[in-house]
Amino acid sequence: MQGLVNGESAKAEPATKRRITTIDTMKGMSMIMIFYAHFAFILRTSDWTAFTRIQWLFLDFFGPAMFVTMSMLGTMLGSAGGKDLSKREPLYPRRSLIKITYLLIVGEIINLITLGGIGILHVFEWNVVTAIAIFSLVMPLILRMKMRWRMVLIVLIVMLYYPLLNFSMSSINAAGVDPGAATPAQINDLPTIIYFLFFQQAMTCPLFPWLLVPLITSIIFEPFCKAYRSNAPGAIQAELRKIGYVGLIFIAGAIALGFWLVPGYTRDIMPELSTPGQFFTYPFAGVPVFLVRHTPQYIFYNLGIICVIFSILAERQLIQQKRILWEEKINNVGIMSLTLFLMSHVSWLFQWIHVQALVFYSFFIPLVFIVVNAYWYWNKRGKMIGSLEWAMVMYTMAITRALGRFDKGSIDVGREKPRVVAE
Repeated sequence: MQGLVNGESAKAEPATKRRITTIDTMKGMSMIMIFYAHFAFILRTSDWTAFTRIQWLFLDFFGPAMFVTMSMLGTMLGSAGGKDLSKREPLYPRRSLIKITYLLIVGEIINLITLGGIGILHVFEWNVVTAIAIFSLVMPLILRMKMRWRMVLIVLIVMLYYPLLNFSMSSINAAGVDPGAATPAQINDLPTIIYFLFFQQAMTCPLFPWLLVPLITSIIFEPFCKAYRSNAPGAIQAELRKIGYVGLIFIAGAIALGFWLVPGYTRDIMPELSTPGQFFTYPFAGVPVFLVRHTPQYIFYNLGIICVIFSILAERQLIQQKRILWEEKINNVGIMSLTLFLMSHVSWLFQWIHVQALVFYSFFIPLVFIVVNAYWYWNKRGKMIGSLEWAMVMYTMAITRALGRFDKGSIDVGREKPRVVAE
């Protein structure tokens, strides 16, 4: 899925329709890392707790930030058939809205599986799928805004984040409750309501700080999208290098402005890091702010790394026309990322099992090899039938027919059964 909401046909020749391999590659890498994190954090024993947590801190750019950023880039390229959304085209094509409802349903099912025990609060505990659905609604609005107003919003979010976060957590902190483990019982005043709606630290992508991702993505990648649609290799290469330079500036700035140590906003970070381990024990009393999830420094730091990776990888794939190792199969993981994301939650069924690190890696590395190849054959031989991507096509077709419209852009309506073209 290049954009979970706005797909592009892999068979079309014009640049406005051609899939960008790098998006699938990076989404595939992101999903493999999310798959790893879900299993490692469930199955680990105490002697490698600190080891997994430090990996989380330094490799988190592979997680939700990369997945959401690439999904937003796919949405930018695929929205309105590749047209410039700053013009007065329809803001939300019906097909896109139908797919957004599908993502919200899938995301809520995942929430019920993993968070159902905490009651109505799970509605606010967004996972990456529901985050992409919400940001897919937001992105067309962002692209209609003048560039200067997007920058104003970014500045406001950065300036207001810490004051609003501290205000929203005031009642929770006064009650001595871990902000990452708060329950509906704590929702009894305005600050706490604001916290759960916009700042909840246990969310994958709380709305207020993570609005920075679609806003910044729209600014950095909009010139690249225009160059890509022009089908001019020189212009594409120039924009890729600019993206790389911006990424380096983001990384340096985030580190410089976020190098002081804090214990984190949830009470599990420092206890896990300080747990004596076989491989690693954390030596410091806190974590640099740029590594603490949801802070503006964290967002800029991760986006900076993502920009650098995209610049280098796209230069190789789009300009030099070279492949990386296992590229097609990693790309396929990106295309079927929704299904693999749901599958990664199978780890929740094994919370009673804990194994040593060497035991875990001895079976998990082969498992990744098996899963990646199985998904490859599922796509090539099985046409994705039974996957969530296939179900999205069936859902979209059924709802569109029920509404009296049938969009041929996403469905093959030949004599054979409908199949996934390139969602």
